[in-house]
Formats: sequence, structure tokens, C-alpha cells
Amino acid sequence: MEYRKLSELKQLAKNPRVIRDHQFQILCESIRVNREYFEARPLILSNRTGELIIIAGNKRYEAAKYLKLRKVPTHLITGMTEEKEREITVRDNINNGEFDWEAIAKEWADLPLADWGMEIPGQETSGAGEGGQAVSVTEVDVSEVADRFWMSVIGPLPKQRHALEKLVAALKSLDGVEVQVGTTEVAAGEPQSWTS
Repeated sequence: MEYRKLSELKQLAKNPRVIRDHQFQILCESIRVNREYFEARPLILSNRTGELIIIAGNKRYEAAKYLKLRKVPTHLITGMTEEKEREITVRDNINNGEFDWEAIAKEWADLPLADWGMEIPGQETSGAGEGGQAVSVTEVDVSEVADRFWMSVIGPLPKQRHALEKLVAALKSLDGVEVQVGTTEVAAGEPQSWTS
């Protein structure tokens, strides 16, 4: 592991990994308060092109830049092929395994897990819905005809709006996908729905 200046490093062009605002803030906070952890997970570099290209850790690089760090922990792997670089990029971003929610509830529930970025099923999270409320979907109906589909999300509109906006943004980011959104209000006392 070697500390290198941010200015010496180049981000991977066409990096397939994205991070949203709330998760980016959690990453920044993690790096700010856990420098030792950042050293344990340094940016992985390749020099195949003659430049120091980040093949794993591009979002950690962005967080370090946001935090105005001058140097970051890195690990250089030499002699890689482009295919091997791409493999490492993908493998670095795959979350293997899953949480044992019973163990989390029994042994870890006293910790600020949501603040650390963990999304706990059935619990409120700061990024879930309006006012930090967990989003609850009453019903999802999908209709499909040829190469088109319609999806209706039914439930209390204020709680659904945030989740639907995130879904629409994700769909719009896909090449060749057109998204249309409309609202339908049902009589007072009945659920309201957004349809996309």
C-alpha cells in the first residue's frame, strides 16, 4: 500500500458504478471517521496505459476529493490485461453474501446502522421517504404488452412519491427506455396512485 496524490490518479472512463447523494454522504463520512478502514481498502490502480488508472475505488476517490484529501491509500497492480482490469472493477462492486437479519436484530440493533448506510427491512431510514418515513407499498400491478409495460403503485401518495421518483429516475437512466408518469387520485379515504 502506498499513499499517492489525488492529482497523480485518473478515474476509470465509463465506470459502471454509480452512487447517489445520500449514499455518497455516508461514504464520505465513513472515510472521514475511519481512515484505517480506507487504508485497508485502498484504491486499486493499473498502469497498463502508462497512467495510474483507478480500476477499483473510483467512488472512494470522489469522496476523498470531496473531503479535500491530498493523498489517498493505493495499491498498484502491474502487468494486467484490459480484461483483467474490467474483471476487478466488476468484482470490487459486487456485494457477496447477505445479512442475517435475526442476528442484526439481536446483537447489532443498538448501533447506528442506518447512519452507516445499512437499509434495514421494515425500519425507517433517513433516505427512505418524505420525513425519513419508510415507504410502504400497498400494491404493485404490472401489465405487459409486447415491448411495453405499465406499472401501478398504489398506496398513500405522500409516502409513495419519493419511491416512485427514485424508480422513474433509475428507469430514465437506461438507454432506450421511455418513461411516462401520471397521477390518479381516488375518492377521499381511498388510496391514491401514481402510474408509470
